[in-house]
Amino acid sequence: MGRIALLVPREEMLHQAHNILQEKRYSIGEMRVIQSESTVAEARKSIAGGASIIIARGLQASLIKRYTDIPVIEIVLTAQEMALLVMRARQIVKKQLPVIAVVGFRNMFCDMSYFDELYDIRLKTYYASHRKCISQRFFGHRHKERWHSHLCSSRDSCIPSNYQICPICYRLTNQFF
Repeated sequence: MGRIALLVPREEMLHQAHNILQEKRYSIGEMRVIQSESTVAEARKSIAGGASIIIARGLQASLIKRYTDIPVIEIVLTAQEMALLVMRARQIVKKQLPVIAVVGFRNMFCDMSYFDELYDIRLKTYYASHRKCISQRFFGHRHKERWHSHLCSSRDSCIPSNYQICPICYRLTNQFF
């Protein structure tokens, strides 16, 4: 079996992966935190070091897929994790039919096509193609539509408090902030 590399954007994701790997006894040859700006170079370094599969998330997974030939396993928020976020947003907002926005990279999210019906919400999704695009997509649409809350994939893309909405960010660590 080939060597597996886990490349993630945040230290807490590395710790969570380490805990999961200890429980399941999987063998990952390399686990590193990398910056999005150097994703392709870091992936190529892993490949040169013997990696034959890379596990990554969001923008980093997309870049590795686009600029290398190595198989990439993408880390995706599950429907259960998204449901917990939606329910948390509903509790905070306390509206009859809240409008909730999901902001992030498309490949980070599960299929949410029936969330409106299942959770009695109006879900808006805004997907970015690169990191700077997250805040541009959000701010560009925020003025056109009224949201009660939004779910974003990174604290960096959260909205300032003067926007009068409730941000709920989730970093694949089962922690809300």
